[in-house]
Amino acid sequence: MMVENHLVHERCPLCGFASVVKLGDIAYVEPLVFSTREITLKNKPQLWKCEKCRSGFTQYAVPEGAAARLYESGAGNERWISKPFVEEKPDEVIRIMEKIIQPGSHLLDVGCNTGELLDFARTLGCHTAAVEYSMASGEVVKAKGHSFFASFNEADGVYDVITAFDLVEHLYDIPLFFMECWKKLNDNGLLVILTGNFSCFSAGITGADWWYVRYPEHIMFPSKRFFYSIAHFSVSHWVRTYASTKFYAPVRNRIFSLVKGIQHGNYTALPSIGPDHVLVVLRKCKNA
Repeated sequence: MMVENHLVHERCPLCGFASVVKLGDIAYVEPLVFSTREITLKNKPQLWKCEKCRSGFTQYAVPEGAAARLYESGAGNERWISKPFVEEKPDEVIRIMEKIIQPGSHLLDVGCNTGELLDFARTLGCHTAAVEYSMASGEVVKAKGHSFFASFNEADGVYDVITAFDLVEHLYDIPLFFMECWKKLNDNGLLVILTGNFSCFSAGITGADWWYVRYPEHIMFPSKRFFYSIAHFSVSHWVRTYASTKFYAPVRNRIFSLVKGIQHGNYTALPSIGPDHVLVVLRKCKNA
């Protein structure tokens, strides 16, 4: 399936700054799959970086409308099969989530896939709701008894916690997403994000070869500087971690991968020399 990947940005799509620089061409993982649909791209994608907020983003990305159709028709429940949340996520992530999810609170998980985070939240006495583009995954979530919305705009009500795990790297308008989350949160509500850490050591030394940018669904890579500058939110936790427990590796394996990759010119930071993801907990500021 040929896809026109012609989306480019003249300014940083995260902070709007005009000075942006190219880091290099991106070589996507082959076979090239978007969600669960095998595709061919017309243009060579590139990784660029903002000189102000230090975030990264993809130039020549798949446009938003085409991406939405690919997500809707894809079977995310087959590609991203998850273990129970407490087995899948690192201990530091579990500890933070147990601390911030209170019995009786209302939680909305955006981009929930098949709802493992929601299952975990329900064990803590939380009222759970989900947003998921994939209709196949949505059916699984509804069968588990979680409230379900096919889009973020459809999610009604006000929430104590909104979670977005492995999501923001897929978004086309991150500032808009944060503002919409602000509107849906109670006073002092929390927005909890897990994503690749573009400010980490591994990302810094690999650039466009970093494994996390080598998927066509991943197009935005916010930096630590960006997160700390988001309007109407304050950062209450910044926790360096991994995407899941399967990314842990013995130190000797990390060092061997680094040395071998540098020698052969194909280092992608897998396994990563250190934590390459971040759990960010943002608290809503009342005065916007």
